[in-house]
Amino acid sequence: MWQVHYNIMVVLDLTFGAGGHSKAILLSVPDVMVVAADRDPIAFQMAQRLAEEYPIQAFCRPIIVFQLTSETRNSVTNM
Repeated sequence: MWQVHYNIMVVLDLTFGAGGHSKAILLSVPDVMVVAADRDPIAFQMAQRLAEEYPIQAFCRPIIVFQLTSETRNSVTNM
């Protein structure tokens, strides 16, 4: 169960990559939580490892990427 902390900064890293920026934030900013995501499966595995290393402060999810075709894009813009 999640415990709510109101005095905590949440950083969204939506291009996790190798995780260098997220790890630097975790090491240098007190009371921070990093929510990491990446569409690359290898980067996502790296984010999972960081979440294991910082179980309270790091949380990761895969990004689902939608590819729009020109037909789909046209139908959305014409709504």
